[in-house]
Amino acid sequence: MTSKLIWFEEKKESFFQADPDEILFVKSADHYVKALIRSNQMNKWMTRHCTLKEMHGMLPKDQFIRMNRFYIVNRKHFSHINEDEKKLYLIDGVFISIPHRISPFIIDALKL
Repeated sequence: MTSKLIWFEEKKESFFQADPDEILFVKSADHYVKALIRSNQMNKWMTRHCTLKEMHGMLPKDQFIRMNRFYIVNRKHFSHINEDEKKLYLIDGVFISIPHRISPFIIDALKL
């Protein structure tokens, strides 16, 4: 099954369609979301005017986990969590600082 492409703005008036598999994670940024997208062997930040809840609704439910009020993570890119450093690592070494404790339910869901 092919995933539905999602439109993002790369730069002002420059748009990009991303396959959900290319999205590493999404974070909330007021009335926008910022997504780190793997494109042509490079990671790029792109934005979209929507809420994190709306973005989560556009993504495949079995692939993306909403971590908290601020982040959605693509399970296909998840590597591990270092609770001492309070960081969630992705496969290519990118990490997300997580200031609050992550529930065991979320940790188990990421590992599936």
